[in-house]
Amino acid sequence: MNFDFHHVAFIVSDYKVFKQFHTETLGFEMILETYREKRQSWKLDPKIQGGGRLEVFSVSNTPGRLARLEACELRHLAFRSSQ
Repeated sequence: MNFDFHHVAFIVSDYKVFKQFHTETLGFEMILETYREKRQSWKLDPKIQGGGRLEVFSVSNTPGRLARLEACELRHLAFRSSQ
């Protein structure tokens, strides 16, 4: 079984800055941008050249402790199987 990169998820506190840097400065193509009304937050999926994507979640008032679920940090790294 072979695996390759699928996505990396991030939680960010300044969505506009993250989006501008990755789409305008780095030139990542947006696959999907969704406003999540219930959470009052954005989810952005920029495509990474060569395959894969980022998965970006905005969270207001992120806690300072990295042990908490909604802290700003690398959330997870995912691979996909190519059988």
